[in-house]
Amino acid sequence: MTIGEKLELLNRERGWTMAVLSRRSGVPRSTLKNMVDRGTAPSVRNLQRICSAYGIASDDFLRLGEPGAGAGAAAGPGIGDEEALKLWRSLDPEARETVGRLMALLDSRAG
Repeated sequence: MTIGEKLELLNRERGWTMAVLSRRSGVPRSTLKNMVDRGTAPSVRNLQRICSAYGIASDDFLRLGEPGAGAGAAAGPGIGDEEALKLWRSLDPEARETVGRLMALLDSRAG
């Protein structure tokens, strides 16, 4: 899965557009568009900003689409990708924002 495909997947899961991701991450829309359209790799700084906006760890983002990776891998033992995605989709936007911030905080303390 390419970086662009990962961005599109995560945006779709959250109901975001690239404009929303740009606003939440601080990464210019043109930079995000290049990642999607041209396969441009993000800088480390931009990757951190994007992952922070999504509320996920950068290693989880990079492993997204690999067997055994994705939402289920980050959610913990006993929960699969489909179940984690179902739970995520059941949250309202405010709850998603709260969970994203909590995950970012936990990720920052883990490293």
